[in-house]
Amino acid sequence: MPVSMHSHSGQFCKHAFCSLEEVVMRAIEVGFTHYGLSEHMPRYEPEDLYEEEIEEDLAPTDLQNMFEDFVKEARRLQEKYKDKICLIVGLETDVIREDSFDRIRKLKKDLELDYIVGSVHHVDGIPTDFSRELFEKAETLAGGTEKVMCRYYDLQYQLIKELQPEIIGHFDVIRIYRADFQMTDLIWEKIVRNIELGISYGALFEINTAGASPRKNLKHPYPHTQILKYLLDSGAKLTLSDDAHGTGDVGFWYNNLPQYLATHNVSDLYYLERALVTNASMEQENRVTCKKMTDCLNHPFWSQCVDILEKDQ
Repeated sequence: MPVSMHSHSGQFCKHAFCSLEEVVMRAIEVGFTHYGLSEHMPRYEPEDLYEEEIEEDLAPTDLQNMFEDFVKEARRLQEKYKDKICLIVGLETDVIREDSFDRIRKLKKDLELDYIVGSVHHVDGIPTDFSRELFEKAETLAGGTEKVMCRYYDLQYQLIKELQPEIIGHFDVIRIYRADFQMTDLIWEKIVRNIELGISYGALFEINTAGASPRKNLKHPYPHTQILKYLLDSGAKLTLSDDAHGTGDVGFWYNNLPQYLATHNVSDLYYLERALVTNASMEQENRVTCKKMTDCLNHPFWSQCVDILEKDQ
C-alpha cells in the first residue's frame, strides 16, 4: 500500500529533521505513490511554544510565517514531482483553546489546504505527547490517568464534530506514557462514541506506524489492537501513515506492515488523492477525493519497500 497521509520535515518543524524536499525525494525512492504533507499548524500564544522554539527565540508570528512558507514550498514540490508522486498539502491540528477550531477553519480556507489531519496533542493546554514530565503534569491536573484520558477523548470528539477532519490522526496517542493502562468502561465508551462520529461522515482513521517507534513505548502502531478491531468490525475506513519527522522516518515500520495487516485481517485501505473534479457550477477545480484500494496485501509496493528499507537499516 504505497501511501502515507501524515508527515513533517525539519525545515518547518523544529523537532523534525531534513528539508521538505528531501522527505519527498525519499518517499519517491521508497516507492510511495501518494504522500501527505501535513505540517503542524501554528500555535498562537507565547506559552504554547515548545522548548526548541524558545531556544531559537521564536515568537508565535514566526510560526505563522513558517507555516505559510511550508504551504508555498509544498505546492512547489507538488507541481515539481507530479509525474512521480501524488502529494497532498494540509495541516495537523493543535487543539489548545476554544478558538483553535476557528483558527483551523481560517487556515484551511485562507491557504486553500487540501485536507486536515485531526490530532489532539494537548489536554488543559498542556502538551501530553511531548515529554513524560508534561504528560504527568496534565495527568495530575486532570485528577489521574483515567481522567486525563477522558479529557483527551472529549477534546477529540469536539475536534471531530467541529471540523470533520479528513484524517483522524494517531487516535490514541494519549497512551504514549501509559501504554499498559487498561482502558476502563468510561474510556471505552468515549472511544466508541468518537469512532462512530468519524464513521458517520467518512473519516479515514490512521494506522500510524510511528507508534511502533522505540521512542513511543507502545511497541505497535497506533491505534491499540482493541481499537483497531472495533474499527474493522464497524466498517471504518483505514489508511496508513508513517508520521515521518525526517527522511529516516519515511516508510518507518512499513516492512513489518504486511504481516501486521494480515494478522488483523486488514485487506482494504483508503487514501486521499488530489484530482480535477467538476463543481456545481460545472467548472473544474482541484479537490481531494477518497480512493479505495482492495486486496492491498498483494500490492507490488511491499516487496520494493521491504527491500529498500531493510537495505538501509
